[in-house]
Amino acid sequence: MDKEAIREFVRKECLSFIQEKINRIAERHKNIILFGAGHHAEYLLENFDFSALSIKAVVDSDPNRHSKFFFNHPILPPEKINEIDTDDTGIIIMAYESQRGMVEQLNSTLNKDMDIFTVYDKEKGESMDCSLYFYNMSKSSGNDRNILEKISAGYYTMCDYRNASGYLSKAGLEDGLLRDIENKEKIIKERFQNKRPNICLVILDCVRAKNLSCYGYGRRTSPFIDSLKSKSLFFENAFSNSNWTLPGHSTILTGKIPSHHGAWGGIKSYLSEKEERFPEVLQSKGYNTIGCFSITFMNQAFGTSKGFDFYEQGPIEDIIINPASLIMHRALEKVTSDKPFFMMLNFADAHSPFKSLMHRWGTPLAD
Repeated sequence: MDKEAIREFVRKECLSFIQEKINRIAERHKNIILFGAGHHAEYLLENFDFSALSIKAVVDSDPNRHSKFFFNHPILPPEKINEIDTDDTGIIIMAYESQRGMVEQLNSTLNKDMDIFTVYDKEKGESMDCSLYFYNMSKSSGNDRNILEKISAGYYTMCDYRNASGYLSKAGLEDGLLRDIENKEKIIKERFQNKRPNICLVILDCVRAKNLSCYGYGRRTSPFIDSLKSKSLFFENAFSNSNWTLPGHSTILTGKIPSHHGAWGGIKSYLSEKEERFPEVLQSKGYNTIGCFSITFMNQAFGTSKGFDFYEQGPIEDIIINPASLIMHRALEKVTSDKPFFMMLNFADAHSPFKSLMHRWGTPLAD
């Protein structure tokens, strides 16, 4: 796994963690007091969902901010905090080292025990990168004052994630390992692999978009795809790189247009061994790769079967009788639970020569 993949994984983990914390606050309180009115707090309110919480006050120790407004709220000095009704209110603290004094003042003013999760390393005497720190918070440890374990106190800390990738690069990434603020190695690669999804690529050979109800066709010809559309990323303007099987599928396998991968010159064409196929990439990442096809051009003779742990092309007589169910059942037999799988299926039910099913369904409707 490369460094960019690690960075992106950790960034998403961090952002998800912050929103989860906000949601936990909303479960306990209707209001919040935001402690700190800098760009970190601004980013927090602009990029996360606070719809279930109402900001009761904004507090900041910087006197230059006290006459200004923050998201339509006047910025108050810490000594004014005792003038605010704090019932049913959580306090979010943007706890950089520079705000430690403000935090201590708030603690003495309210005379309550506070669960502060600061990003200040007393041993090193320096501030720590909040993206890494909050990532560590999601991995509880015995000596950490983890805010998720201490949430009953009603005080919460947040931080900015705009510079997450920069923070991670400064932290040092080696061989897929991320060093946390205590210089201990957390095996991000292992966590990333544990989250690897199964991937299924289904190709409906010779099916035209114009005849699918998910693309606006009058009849309900694609009910299952229609149901997926509402909860999926749906492309409304997609184009094939070729009008026939071998170059089109070779483009899917290599990510290259036909004039670059070379398998486009007729029935004697062949996808070169030198071209890297993406099933090979998934193999190297520990995936079980399965290919089941009901078309002529997806086989060893055309160079398109390379990269599959299991590969099968059914007998033509079986395919004509019941292509889709046959291919699916053969593929599912090869799925194992110990490894993530990539499954590439090609259904040729709609391919010519098309077998009419009028004897099953009666007289067809006219277009």
